[in-house]
Amino acid sequence: MKVLAYLHDRNIISSIERDEQVSIEIKGKSNKKLKPFADLIHNYLESTWIVIRSCLYLKKNPLIKKDWLRKE
Repeated sequence: MKVLAYLHDRNIISSIERDEQVSIEIKGKSNKKLKPFADLIHNYLESTWIVIRSCLYLKKNPLIKKDWLRKE
């Protein structure tokens, strides 16, 4: 919620309420201002995906510590 408040205070987004539901709208050309936020989220999701995929691999093919260190 703090991020939304930050973006709203800087007139990057606005909120619209219809039928008891709230929607977020990007104002004007603010999508360029949102690019750094999108990049941060993308990096976070990508690294999370790598960790999950690695855990699934290690669950099927466990390695002992010695072999793990050798692979680095």
